[in-house]
Amino acid sequence: MAGLKVSISNIYQWILIFYCILLAARDLLQSMGAPVFLFLALLFIIPFALLSWEFLRNLRFSFATFLFLLLVSFYVFIYPINSNGLQFFLPLFCAGIAFRQVEYNFLAKCFLITQIVCLLLRIYLINLGTITEKEFGADWKVSDGRSVFDFGYGNANSAGMIFFFLCCMIYCYWYERKRWLSFCMIIAISLFSYYYTASRTAFFSSLMLLSTFLIPVRFFGFIKQRGILMLVPLIVFAPLLIAPFSSSITYLDQFLSSRIYYMLYMLSLFRDPISFITGVFVEENNSFPIDNVFSYLLIYGGLIAILVWITSYISLIRKSKQVPFYILALIAVIILSGIGESSWATFGRIGSSFFWLLLLNKTIVQTGKR
Repeated sequence: MAGLKVSISNIYQWILIFYCILLAARDLLQSMGAPVFLFLALLFIIPFALLSWEFLRNLRFSFATFLFLLLVSFYVFIYPINSNGLQFFLPLFCAGIAFRQVEYNFLAKCFLITQIVCLLLRIYLINLGTITEKEFGADWKVSDGRSVFDFGYGNANSAGMIFFFLCCMIYCYWYERKRWLSFCMIIAISLFSYYYTASRTAFFSSLMLLSTFLIPVRFFGFIKQRGILMLVPLIVFAPLLIAPFSSSITYLDQFLSSRIYYMLYMLSLFRDPISFITGVFVEENNSFPIDNVFSYLLIYGGLIAILVWITSYISLIRKSKQVPFYILALIAVIILSGIGESSWATFGRIGSSFFWLLLLNKTIVQTGKR
């Protein structure tokens, strides 16, 4: 029986490697202007097939799998069908559940290698001219008048968040093994990222990540308290709550690069209370950015998507005493990055997949860890 378990574990690890290869292929091909629908479909089908296989092996559903099937039914049977919810939220949740038993150190290593290889191939393809890198003026962001670059992602902020997630993967994999080496690497990557992309959200998030290295061990227990951890999503949700009063906080709106203005526009898309629950259909070529992550979840997945995410997060912090401090700190920092960018909720990206697989991972719960 033990041999069977090892065999199944290895199968899941190999499937995760293939899953990461698909993520990298989608990342590069999309920047090359090639169609990526097949890759996105496989990124949903593979985790769904794993959940089906799990059921056939055990002939019972876990609570998470039951919640996923309930969510599928909700998005399919409501009228009109929320195709955005099916496309942009469910696949991330499904993957997180399907790979929840994969050891988190292996997960971090797999995603770190994938992201590094993907960035190296991107640099090569940019030099070949296969991927076009755009240059932007950023006088309103930086005082030295320099230009910033999008690294082929179409947006400098998106590029900045790619480097932030690279820092997160380094942190997750090397915090315990090579703590101060990872600290120095994160500093170097963060400074390069800010100079190259001028993404303030990515830079501030990296600074928060770096600050966790300096927290004394005696404060770990205080920070791991459930009340403290519950403040994290509330901070991210705050801009959405204050958006209706934005006329009196124009300075904050300017500091957030008009993000509150866009939130107000987003809220105007909800025509009735039901649409708040189900989400609304938004064309892929919409001309306004949805940067706050809970705004993104609300528009694409509805209130039901936010509730499912909150349920997943609460499930984690209920066991916070058994989760290593640095894992909780990493998850909290990624969540806080959602104040200014929706990257961790965007399906098909390496960084967002890493976050969801870590958030729902069962192996991070370990008795005796600090």
